[in-house]
Amino acid sequence: MGVKGLMHVALACSALHYRDDNILMAIAERVPSLVAHCRIKDSCKLLWAFGTLGFPPVQSPSFYPSLTNALRERKAEFQRYPEHLLTALLGLAFVSQFPEDLITIALSPDFVKLALKSTKLELKKDLLTLDETVGLELPHWSGPG
Repeated sequence: MGVKGLMHVALACSALHYRDDNILMAIAERVPSLVAHCRIKDSCKLLWAFGTLGFPPVQSPSFYPSLTNALRERKAEFQRYPEHLLTALLGLAFVSQFPEDLITIALSPDFVKLALKSTKLELKKDLLTLDETVGLELPHWSGPG
């Protein structure tokens, strides 16, 4: 199964609140080898699905880092699709993962402005949720530098 198929299986499980560790482990073990073929959308939705299902990073040590690194490598795409970065970061927050470099991008004044002017989606709630979560979970974080 390709990346898109794996992402859709994970999203279906997430939407149904159906956590089956056998299914999630099978996906988590396969994804790192396919991450080069992931669209940014695939990476972000996989992070969201696994995060909302509470799949802990220790169960598959390479899953979250491989997808998070893919976000870093293709961060320019967030200028066109700001919703994807917010989706990924909120999914990561569910499993207590807070990549500060990506959070800095998402909460920067320029990105917030970009996200708020999006006419396709209402992203204000996602921005507020991320900001408040970071404030609670990373009290040392001082915001975009």
